[in-house]
Amino acid sequence: MAKTCVFCGNKPRGKTKEHVIPLWLIEFTGESGRKVALGWNKEFFGKELVAREFAFDQLVFPACGECNTRYSNIEAAAKRVVMAILNGREIEAFQASEFMDWLDKIRIGLWLGFMQLDNNYWSIDPNFHIDGRVGQHDRMVIVGRTDAKHNRLNFNGIDCLSFALTPSVFAMTINSYCFINISYQFLFARRIGFPYPSESQLTPDGRLYSVINPGIGRIVRPLIRKPIRPHRTILYQPMFKGGLVEPAVEYYDMPYVRRASLDFERGVGDIFIDTDGALSQKKAGDFFTVCPKVAHSEYRYQLDSAIEVYEWQNWIASKLLDATQLEKTHRRRLKEQSNFAKRMNDALIEHCLRVKRHYGL
Repeated sequence: MAKTCVFCGNKPRGKTKEHVIPLWLIEFTGESGRKVALGWNKEFFGKELVAREFAFDQLVFPACGECNTRYSNIEAAAKRVVMAILNGREIEAFQASEFMDWLDKIRIGLWLGFMQLDNNYWSIDPNFHIDGRVGQHDRMVIVGRTDAKHNRLNFNGIDCLSFALTPSVFAMTINSYCFINISYQFLFARRIGFPYPSESQLTPDGRLYSVINPGIGRIVRPLIRKPIRPHRTILYQPMFKGGLVEPAVEYYDMPYVRRASLDFERGVGDIFIDTDGALSQKKAGDFFTVCPKVAHSEYRYQLDSAIEVYEWQNWIASKLLDATQLEKTHRRRLKEQSNFAKRMNDALIEHCLRVKRHYGL
């Protein structure tokens, strides 16, 4: 792969190296030079599974100097929010939005980084970079807590074909907290009362054309029609910046959307938080805690969160967009890739279930 800036996608100017996993987080959770397992070495795929290891502080990718500096503000804001969450303190609605911007940045950064590590093993054509994904689409975070007493930093769902095809779901564990991040166009727009598409089509240039309905202007529960395991705190945030989507902006200029926005002009919705089944809306100036009341067994939760990630990736993949505008060979290839990705995830889920059964979990 050509070396491009992970932020803007151009040839790096004033070249620097970006820690996709920020250095402050690496140092906060352990020795910066410690080894981390990052999936499998693709060089040996089809022959044997060889774990790939890197020193955490060496996991860097090309970036423009200006882009790197620009995103340092997101890092500074995220650090404050992460520390507050880990210490059980309340956060404010705009801080929660900044935290989700940061998760967008890490999720897409890992996606691009893995393509470079693997020499684009899956032959993915990355038509967007971090700039094109931060705060673009509806997003949610499922927050779980374990009884872990030690520092740790771990990731799930980032070294599989499903993530390579659609980098919409990943999990990050920081010490005793696990954050499952999900972001997808119109993920829950319809059920939160926002404008939504009655039909969406992929165009040959990789964009998404949608016929937009104005929305019903009220919430329909549940926001996501997929069961979520109990004793988690769930943050939802509707976003309407655009990105791949080409709706008319005027569809959003309605009283309900304005009332449900932290920043209407920037397409940033309010924070909606589900705590033990009770959904509440948080606006600018509102403070709240995301700490789940129940702490799960660490080892069991590691397996459960991995299963959750693969299930969510399969669920997102099941919402295949209309690809009739694409060439027949392209449509067939997309379907074959999607089916293979689901089989891989199903095998990973079954592996986790076997481990749970073996240890009586």
